[in-house]
Amino acid sequence: MNIIYWLRSLLLCSLSFLSCPVFSAPLDQQRQDFLLAEKLLEQGNEQAFLTLSSTLTDYPLYPYLQYQWLKNNLSQTDKVLGFLSDYNDTRYADLLRSKWLVYLGDNERWGEFIRYYQADEDTALECRFFWANYKLGNQQLALNEAKRLWAIGSTLPKECGGLLSALALSPDLTQDLIWQRFESALK
Repeated sequence: MNIIYWLRSLLLCSLSFLSCPVFSAPLDQQRQDFLLAEKLLEQGNEQAFLTLSSTLTDYPLYPYLQYQWLKNNLSQTDKVLGFLSDYNDTRYADLLRSKWLVYLGDNERWGEFIRYYQADEDTALECRFFWANYKLGNQQLALNEAKRLWAIGSTLPKECGGLLSALALSPDLTQDLIWQRFESALK
């Protein structure tokens, strides 16, 4: 009976110790450091930001902080890929992937673009994906998809311009396809 009483007392003491303000201090400090890191990032003090943010890896908003830095440092391929792997299940991974894919497309890094592209509802990225295929020699796939997009009849984003220009110069743009777009646009 004494051992049960002793264990129960030990458990109660340890639980009361955990609720002690001493253990909230690190979290309070992390909150302050997080806000400071955001400020350093806004001010462009990258070295201080990187040093401070490296101490916040176990803070719940660390992925957000890294996203904020990476979206302005898209050339850091290894760090972008690490983030996409480590935080794949966060909303920031999708946001970063979209921004990075735009960066890859703008820099004509077509192979990487195709490798890391994930289909979603973003027509602009979809057009870039098929344009990347076109540029890498897979023209027929790209033209087939350009026909599909063309036939929808709605206005397409400017990112589709190269793909649609290639379609316009190809024999794949037939009178039937032109009428199909016209009819879709009327609907």
